Amino acid sequence: MEAAPTQPVTKSFILDGVMFKELTDKRANAQMEAACTDNSGQWNKDTLECNGISPELCAKFGGKTEGNICKF
Repeated sequence: MEAAPTQPVTKSFILDGVMFKELTDKRANAQMEAACTDNSGQWNKDTLECNGISPELCAKFGGKTEGNICKF
């Protein structure tokens, strides 16, 4: 008996209310933008960078601080 080969797949999900939703690039970018602007930062959608949040907040939301800019 032969079977087609399988490929492992990794997916990420977020909890939105009571539902899990797949974390797509578009949804991840929206989450990063919200984390930035909700904390009085300025979001650059072209470079996915946030200016104006603390290094601690940047790290909390999964970014890395370089100078005064939080990069995601």
